[in-house]
Amino acid sequence: MELSDYSKIHQMHHRKEKMMAHLHPSKGGCWFCHEDDENECLFFDSEFDTYVHKSCIRQELSKDPASGSYNPEAEIMKYLLEEDNG
Repeated sequence: MELSDYSKIHQMHHRKEKMMAHLHPSKGGCWFCHEDDENECLFFDSEFDTYVHKSCIRQELSKDPASGSYNPEAEIMKYLLEEDNG
């Protein structure tokens, strides 16, 4: 591999890090993971006036409420998942 190839790989990795950078929900990031991943759509939740990934809702709903890391907002946001079925 030539040096220019390594440079291209580094630039691509750096761009991906930027795309996956933490972004506060008030700035358009996901309520749960605080990211704006271009590979997954963000959906707007009107109850909290914020964006959220459906995968993050599913992940939160799978947590045990007694664990202390459970996020009760996921229960309110699960209507976004139900829209897929209806």
